[in-house]
Amino acid sequence: MLRKIMCLVAVLMLIAMTTAEARPKFEIRVGGGLRFGGSFSEGSYYHPLYADDVYLEQLDIAPGTQFAVNFYAPLRGPSPMGKALKLEVFYNTATSDLRFEPLSNLPDSITSQFEQDGDKLILGEVNVSYIHGGVVYQFGKMSGWNPHVNLGLGATIFSGTDGDMEESKFSLSLGGGVTRMFNDTFGTRLQLRGYFTSLPSEEFWVDRYGYVWEVNETNLFFQGELSGGIVIAF
Repeated sequence: MLRKIMCLVAVLMLIAMTTAEARPKFEIRVGGGLRFGGSFSEGSYYHPLYADDVYLEQLDIAPGTQFAVNFYAPLRGPSPMGKALKLEVFYNTATSDLRFEPLSNLPDSITSQFEQDGDKLILGEVNVSYIHGGVVYQFGKMSGWNPHVNLGLGATIFSGTDGDMEESKFSLSLGGGVTRMFNDTFGTRLQLRGYFTSLPSEEFWVDRYGYVWEVNETNLFFQGELSGGIVIAF
């Protein structure tokens, strides 16, 4: 009788352990990484010293570091092997230089007003932030690592610290990465993600001198990022 009770307790403990290991969990990821890309189409620069517009070769955003907070909620799973479908909501932001390359040589009276980076003039600092919601699919554990892909939709927010700009545009994000949990609570997640933002033709930036940069045509603004962070499951 005692042996039967002990066997029953062992079976119940095994079931409980399996259930606890596979139960859905919420997760928070805090981390950062490198943001790169960010080229716009040609544009025009409106300056009071010129009767005509100054046409520009390219406006771009220099690479920079980003900070991110991600929240995950279970939608399906996880399976005993770690396969799962999750809801993801995240916010990340990066500050970098907004730069342009003029097609024609500007006089020193204008170029001297800006810091230079090679053949590009720096308008000032700009913040690019993303607020997205989407889904993450985890494929299951492979040698302790669990690869995933993600898809998100949301908004890209441009704001200037050295000029007048406050723009919010629709964007899409695609990416993938890997997760490794050290125990039931803590782990790390590494991922590569790309952002695609629809940017219409319009006035885009007014610098601190009151001069205007305008995007001449509708284009697709792209940025990518490589990031890592600490995962907390609860």
